[in-house]
Amino acid sequence: MIEQLELLAANEGASWFKLSYEDQETFSKEFAAFVDTNLSEAEAYLLKQDSALFDLSTIIFDAISRFSNHPEILLPLAKKVLDFPYGKEDDDLYNLEVLDDIDTIELFERSPAIYMQYLDLLCSHLVPEKDPQYLLRLLPVFDLAFVQPETASENQFIRKKWFDTIADLANDAPLKVKLAARKILASNKQTRDLQPLSLVEKIRALIGL
Repeated sequence: MIEQLELLAANEGASWFKLSYEDQETFSKEFAAFVDTNLSEAEAYLLKQDSALFDLSTIIFDAISRFSNHPEILLPLAKKVLDFPYGKEDDDLYNLEVLDDIDTIELFERSPAIYMQYLDLLCSHLVPEKDPQYLLRLLPVFDLAFVQPETASENQFIRKKWFDTIADLANDAPLKVKLAARKILASNKQTRDLQPLSLVEKIRALIGL
């Protein structure tokens, strides 16, 4: 299974994307079953990957979040992506978008506890001390990952904590990060008492600086 995975992920997943949808689904289910029956081996293999993890992400994140009975394995893998020592010369600087391959709707429905831990993990990295470019890459990942519960009261406290984190960035971050955070708050109908932008910030926002 590992050999098949590596072949499919080679050359930025070229072989994977040549497969039909049906064949992709079949392999994803087989890989998830492999993870479930060989959890320690699968986790050890995936965690020892460095840059190769990004080539594997399209397959593994989607398969585990949708089909595995052990979605908790996603947490250390996501942390590895978030903490990866990205080089300043790397063409894929802060390649955090690979986390979008986690199907958070399926994860929320199948394992709410793991889903909440995953959102906690994302928010733990959404802090003003991070490089603004890192935050600008991670904010859309959070926005896509957030699943709106069907009932307003569901996980209300935890959801408030997540959006309080976004509000902190909307108040205390470089302008582009502030604007991105405010857009997420608005799109998710999260009202907060935000500090008004300064006149200089409003002008810079208007002219795109």
